Amino acid sequence: MPHGWICYMATTTTARRRRPRPHHRRRAFTLVELLVVIGIITLQISILLPVLARARSHAQLVRCANNLRSMAQASIMYANDNRGIVPHDRLIQSGSLFALQLAPYLGQRNIPPDDKLRDPSWMAANFYNHLPVFQCPVHPRDWVVEYTINTIDFAGYLRTRDYVPPSPDNEVRRFVPAEAAFLMEQPHGEGYTFYLHGVDMDTWGIWHAGQMTYDENGNPNAKPNMVWSTDRHHDGKTPFAFLDGHVEIRWITPGDIPIRLLNPLAPR
Repeated sequence: MPHGWICYMATTTTARRRRPRPHHRRRAFTLVELLVVIGIITLQISILLPVLARARSHAQLVRCANNLRSMAQASIMYANDNRGIVPHDRLIQSGSLFALQLAPYLGQRNIPPDDKLRDPSWMAANFYNHLPVFQCPVHPRDWVVEYTINTIDFAGYLRTRDYVPPSPDNEVRRFVPAEAAFLMEQPHGEGYTFYLHGVDMDTWGIWHAGQMTYDENGNPNAKPNMVWSTDRHHDGKTPFAFLDGHVEIRWITPGDIPIRLLNPLAPR
């Protein structure tokens, strides 16, 4: 190969190596592109927020159902230790209150000392305040009992086929059918509560059809002692606990909450 050709090749290669690379400027977003990105992010947020809200609501409903399950299982243990008698409220003066009866079975055997606890109703209030299972997670207000119990006198109903006030005798509680809903939520509306030392005691118990969500004909009662027909704090659902220990979540409709759910002895 001629010497000149070799020199030409070397010079060309060196020039090629030394040739400066073109400078690429980083292109910024245009206004249109920025608006498109913002729109996409906004759309994603609008889709995700309802999903997250539903997930949160469902988690609260599950927690509420677990609270009821804990109380139902505690009621069963109480009945096993008391000749089959199911716990219920008797007289405030006697200190025989639902919270006091279930407290040992819910891990609350001791409460802080307080001179006011000589009053049984104060004692019950203190138990309610220290047991989170008695509060709905949607409305964790202090000093509010958020659940009610089935206190129908089933023995009396069998005799008369009519609703009679619950007897002060604990023995009638042993006749509560296991298929009857025993624990449920109270109303969450305002203006329908009576507070006893901060504890809502007004709706603590259901013993006749007028206190249920719907009456015998499936019509909503105006002021039930349980969840209202218009209640939507659980997105139109509500949990029920039974004395066999299981919990059901039902829609707040006459078909899903018939009167026989609380009184299986009622005519079809």
